[in-house]
Parts: sequence; C-alpha cells; structure tokens
Amino acid sequence: MRREILVCQQIVDLVTEFLEGALAEAEREAFEEHLATCPDCVAHVGQMRITQRLTAQLRHGAAGDGLRGRLLDAFRSRRSPWPGRHTGDTEAG
Repeated sequence: MRREILVCQQIVDLVTEFLEGALAEAEREAFEEHLATCPDCVAHVGQMRITQRLTAQLRHGAAGDGLRGRLLDAFRSRRSPWPGRHTGDTEAG
C-alpha cells in the first residue's frame, strides 16, 4: 500500500480534525510523520491548540448571534486535501 505524504498546506487543512481526534488512522499517521520533520507545522499545531483552548473559555453568546453559523458555513465550504473525502461539501466537485 502506497503511503500518503502530506505537504504543509494539507496539515493546515487537517489540523482541526487532528486535534479533535477525527482523522482516520492512515491520515493521523501521515500527519504525525509530517510533524516529525517540519518545525513550522509543529508551531502551527501548537498555535491551534492554544486557539482552541482560549476559544473554549469564551462565554456563550459573547461573539454575537450569527457568528457561529457563519463560521460553520465557512468550514463546511472548504475542500478536502484528501481525494474522495469531503469536509462538508454538499456537492461533488
């Protein structure tokens, strides 16, 4: 089986799923292998961990009523860096 090799842009695209433990085993392994060789991506993952921790401390409703929906829409509209995998797209394309 050919091993998937990730590039930095794919790390950026997958970081939230990685931090939430939502990657498939092969994706997680490829993600971790990339981190083992890329200090820039290690720094990015660290920044995202901090961001998640800080945003979890925000009180409910602090950001305004429509922000949650707009953010969810923005994340859902992103294309997956993995062929055949969707990040919320409702149409193939």
